[in-house]
Amino acid sequence: MILSVQRLIHDAVTEAIRTRLGVADVPPFTVDVPPSRALGDLAVPVALKLARTLRKAPGAIAQELAQALGVIPGVARIAATPNGYLNLFLERPAFFTARVRQQVAPEPPAGEKTR
Repeated sequence: MILSVQRLIHDAVTEAIRTRLGVADVPPFTVDVPPSRALGDLAVPVALKLARTLRKAPGAIAQELAQALGVIPGVARIAATPNGYLNLFLERPAFFTARVRQQVAPEPPAGEKTR
């Protein structure tokens, strides 16, 4: 379920890094679930990996990325933390309503290849 949202966020962050920050070789990063719901539904720690390359503080990079991302479908709010994380809060009602109404294609089971 949430994998499609994670993929959408990953692609949007990658594009923002390339266009806004001018980094052609984007380092690999993950879209994680934070340890506490207060920190958001998903978290992206990519600013920590970009700090050395860009010679900026991770918090400043996260802030710039948060502004560059703009609107991502299914994401209600993006918050940049001083330590360099992007915390994302999902539009929970819209996310679950679409799935309950079967307006979103089901995700393939883990381990199966997609075509």
